[in-house]
Amino acid sequence: MKKILACISMVLCGWAAWAVQTTEQQIDSLTAVFDEEVANYKVYINQRENTIANLKKELESVATDENRAAALMKELFLAYKPYQTDSAIVYLKNRLELAFSINNQRIVDDTRLLQLDYYASIGLYHEGYIIVNLLDTANFDKEQKLDFLEYSAHLYGEMAVYTEDEHFSMMYRNLANKNSERLLCSLDPTSTRYYNIMEGLLWYHTPDKALEVNSLLMASTPETSPEYAVRCFMRALEYSQKGDKQMSRLWYLKSALCDVRAGITDNGSSWNLAKLLFEAGDVERAYTYASYSMENALTYHARIRQAQVANSWSIIEKQYQANRNQRSQMLLVLLILVSLLALAMIAVFVVLITNRKKILLMQRQLQSANEQLKSANDELTGNNTDLSRLNAELSDANRAKEENIGYVLSLCSSYIDKLDKYRKLTAKRVTNKKYDEILADAKNPDYIDRELEEFYHNFDENFLSIYPNFVEEFNNLLLEEEQIVLKGGELLNAELRIFALIRLGVDNSSKIAELLRYSVNTIYNYRAKVKNKAKGNRDQFEEDVKRIGLN
Repeated sequence: MKKILACISMVLCGWAAWAVQTTEQQIDSLTAVFDEEVANYKVYINQRENTIANLKKELESVATDENRAAALMKELFLAYKPYQTDSAIVYLKNRLELAFSINNQRIVDDTRLLQLDYYASIGLYHEGYIIVNLLDTANFDKEQKLDFLEYSAHLYGEMAVYTEDEHFSMMYRNLANKNSERLLCSLDPTSTRYYNIMEGLLWYHTPDKALEVNSLLMASTPETSPEYAVRCFMRALEYSQKGDKQMSRLWYLKSALCDVRAGITDNGSSWNLAKLLFEAGDVERAYTYASYSMENALTYHARIRQAQVANSWSIIEKQYQANRNQRSQMLLVLLILVSLLALAMIAVFVVLITNRKKILLMQRQLQSANEQLKSANDELTGNNTDLSRLNAELSDANRAKEENIGYVLSLCSSYIDKLDKYRKLTAKRVTNKKYDEILADAKNPDYIDRELEEFYHNFDENFLSIYPNFVEEFNNLLLEEEQIVLKGGELLNAELRIFALIRLGVDNSSKIAELLRYSVNTIYNYRAKVKNKAKGNRDQFEEDVKRIGLN
């Protein structure tokens, strides 16, 4: 064993020297991949759902074969275990009922052991403690006794961490250590299970030794296996204990990638990653990962996991909203400055045009006093008419800009008021420990839907006030049979709204998706679909849209 660890240490030293130069590149590359996978994570969720659906169909077809049914119930539990706690618990209970009905004590004991380990993982400590006292280990075979020692140690260890009573915490810790020691004495010191237990005991106090054990486990774990994500997660924890945030981030990324591709919602890696990014100042990406983790926690439906994620998410979300407010204020200031600059340029242009006309008039007066006087009077009259018209148009334009600026200020103030009310409500709920109401609001999309509908309507009205003929001119760019017909009450639809943003100069699909709250794939599909309907050159279509209103 010592020789093996010595070899591992030498390999790690050589690898670490090389990794110093490439870790940052690895992190950047993995981050880009993870961003894409998070955006499309429901594809992997659907794959897991399809697997579960197939298992359910098979279970229905073997209803009379109790042993096969019990095996399929266990497979369904394992499929739901990292995905949805409610369904996982249901299939364990169904399997237990089936085992009792066919009087199969082996399946009864196996199912209760699975319940014990799972309840410890999801915070059902009272239920797990009841199972510990229900189990009769006297008739267990060797493997079942090992499982019992490991799972009960897991339960006591979790209870020691989360109990608020110091006396009980010490008692549970002693029970966990006692069972772990008994387990280690019963295991082959070169077995994978032995290394797993050792790593769990070592990582908190001696992370360097834990890393050596982790390297041994990694060497025999394929990257495509579910265990690989756990190995990466443990490695990240061990580097975190050493204070190496860069390496911790790298291994959290690898673990999180495995989780998202496996359709796993019980993914501690992503919210630990969000915390590291938040500490590093990357609030935007931290908010994305934290929101993804919170959505997964709600799907997983384990209260302890929701509480763990919610604590980090609330801090990140608060800073994210503060940053957004700051950017909105800066944008408003820039808008005002640009408007003032535009008005100044118009004033200068009017002065230059007026002076030019005066010079031309003076030249004509010098050439012929009598004839040019009449002509000058006539021209002056026409100029006065034109100036009156221009002044009226400028007045209308200024009024429209003032109304739009007033609207933007009013809208920003409204959103600030809403955010402040929501902040105060949330603070009050937190103070009153009404976490269920906070989670209920977080899961309820109605508020966002209403705000989004209002945002779309306001955007449509203001855009059409600037380009009133946009829909007509846009349809002129399309084939006659492909022209867009709006429904009753619609100002713009999704396709027109996307190209309205392109007309305003926002042609980046990611930015459009962010503004309209669609997925990037949806934006790509809309753009491609509409360009295929173009009357002229489809590659020139978006440039034609940008010229709408210029003539």
